[in-house]
Amino acid sequence: MKRCAVLLAAVLWVAGSVVSARGDEALLNAIPDDALGLIVVNHLDDTTKKIEAVGAKLNVSLPSLLPTLKAITGVSAGVDENGTVAAVVMPQEDVATPPTIVIFVPVTDYAQLAAGLLPEDPQAEIISGRVAGQPMIVTQKGGFAVFARPMDEDVLKRVKAATRGIASDVQPVGDWLRQNDLVVLALSKGVRQAVNVMHKGIANAQENFPADQQALKPALALFELLNRSGDTIKDELTHVGLGVRIDREQDLLVSGQVAFKSGGTFSKAVTDAKWPQVPGLDNLPSDDYFLALSMVLPSSWSQGLMQASMAMAKLGANSPAGALSKEQIEKLFKLSGKSMQGVEGTAMTMSAPKGDDASLLTSARAVMYVDDAQKYLQRYRETMQALADLGAENPDAPLPTYEIAEIQVAGERGFQVQMDMAIAFKRQNLNNPVVEKIIEAVYGPEGKMTVCLAAANEHTIATSYDDKDSLEDLIQAIKKREPGLGQNEEIVNSNKLLPAAAAWKMYISPAGTIELAKWVLGKIGNQQTTLPAFPDTPPLAAGVNFTPTGAEARLALPSDLIDAIGAYVTKVRQMQAQ
Repeated sequence: MKRCAVLLAAVLWVAGSVVSARGDEALLNAIPDDALGLIVVNHLDDTTKKIEAVGAKLNVSLPSLLPTLKAITGVSAGVDENGTVAAVVMPQEDVATPPTIVIFVPVTDYAQLAAGLLPEDPQAEIISGRVAGQPMIVTQKGGFAVFARPMDEDVLKRVKAATRGIASDVQPVGDWLRQNDLVVLALSKGVRQAVNVMHKGIANAQENFPADQQALKPALALFELLNRSGDTIKDELTHVGLGVRIDREQDLLVSGQVAFKSGGTFSKAVTDAKWPQVPGLDNLPSDDYFLALSMVLPSSWSQGLMQASMAMAKLGANSPAGALSKEQIEKLFKLSGKSMQGVEGTAMTMSAPKGDDASLLTSARAVMYVDDAQKYLQRYRETMQALADLGAENPDAPLPTYEIAEIQVAGERGFQVQMDMAIAFKRQNLNNPVVEKIIEAVYGPEGKMTVCLAAANEHTIATSYDDKDSLEDLIQAIKKREPGLGQNEEIVNSNKLLPAAAAWKMYISPAGTIELAKWVLGKIGNQQTTLPAFPDTPPLAAGVNFTPTGAEARLALPSDLIDAIGAYVTKVRQMQAQ
């Protein structure tokens, strides 16, 4: 591990800027096509400056990375600091042997770089030298010096002899690869090998589980679910990556990227999907919040959700005695799937609870965008009644009880459902004082949660987890088309950093989160910790975008938020020092 760390250190001091298209092609063609994955550092000199600037905003002192690493390694001459460096994961000839890492370093003068390693024979095809005091072997391939450990000489020879690169393999994620400052990417062969390793590990674990013990059946079912998930990954995904970028405004963007197999089920599902146009957060109040979510759901994906629910049902069907039968669990998940029929999108907000009797969920407000509001309400009523009947038929099962009543809100038909969540926990023997306190904090007094919902218009269902009055306020605001959270300036600013067509979005307000933390501290009786208020800033944002070729999940920390975090940490430290 120490020697691998030295190799990775060699990566970081090399690249100076994002390479030109020609340089990109040179690197991608130099990396052998049997590579499993790679770590790419683009534009290291500029990236170092970006990291240092963000560190300064956070009041964290960071060393000057490039000069420091050059001093540690003792190598600088002959290196092309305007190139791109890659740490490449290569398989061994023996598939049972763990993969190894080789480092591609762009050079302006290979002979000069080699001389700096003090090799025994500078003219050898593969030279032996030392980097940071550790033995290393190096060879030249095109405009790159390729570093490896002495024990991996056979791998290095194979790398040098390879005539086919990965340029065509990375094409599905090529633009994303170049846009980020730092990328960790599993290539198609690496994805398959990782899944195979996971399957092997699960098989070994299963051998140690006696299948005849009822209590262990959930674990065995989980193994089966993981195996199936692995098969899906191997069949549907060709690349999996993580990228980090700091843009010109010093916003920090972290993104996960997957590429779909052409013609696969995932690719076809996105291609065939018809994405509804829904208002998202526009119909929710623009009050203080700590969490806001919005999601668009193509109707063609309902079947996929049902299949996922059934997979979970099979997992739950192996739970210990006293729970539902397999048939009843399948019925439970079918009911859950039925409740999503006709849903085109949803949005929800939560804020820090206010008042002694307030619970976490009493602050929640939600809207469902549906094809037909009255039909949805009828399905909801039928689903809730079926769940209530299922619980009544199985009094020992860990299910809540339901009380359902029809209500009229703002002239609209709706329902009020009271769920006794505490009884579900008690039936699992989770009835100690600590658990009871948590249940009441989350759901409300005595662990009872109230859900009120009604149609706000023909395509919108409004939901409050508080009471009928709060639901009426929400419906009236929707009917009057009052500006909602979607028009909030801070939300709009953070939204600009997400993929333009992101279908699923999440926003976390630091100010609201601090207020939530204060409420939690009060609930647990901690009066010693004092947290200052956090200023209003753009929220932390996350979004997921789907295309027929893949999906990207992006986390965005706006520059103004980074500034505020730095100032807040300083303020807290000053308070603690007093």
